[in-house]
Amino acid sequence: NSDWITKIEYISSASVPIIKLETAISTHHIKVDITFGDETHKGSQTVSLIKRYLSLYPILGPITMIIKQLLKSTHLNDPYSGGISSYAITLLAVAFLQFQKLY
Repeated sequence: NSDWITKIEYISSASVPIIKLETAISTHHIKVDITFGDETHKGSQTVSLIKRYLSLYPILGPITMIIKQLLKSTHLNDPYSGGISSYAITLLAVAFLQFQKLY
């Protein structure tokens, strides 16, 4: 029961259980997903891979953020409700950069 948490939802049916939080601090609304690690959770490996790609492709961060904002404006940024995940967006951007051989 915190004033800054406006919504909390537990999703047990996901491949990895998730707690989804929405916060409201002043005029900022932030969404947070918390996952629970088990033997199938690959969060640490995913973080390492994305950090490596970010160091190889400096433009990757800005490209990913632009795509995420576009998807957010059309409500297609939540994989649980049929959208696409940040990880998938990042991998698509990496594939584009590799295909274009810009770096």
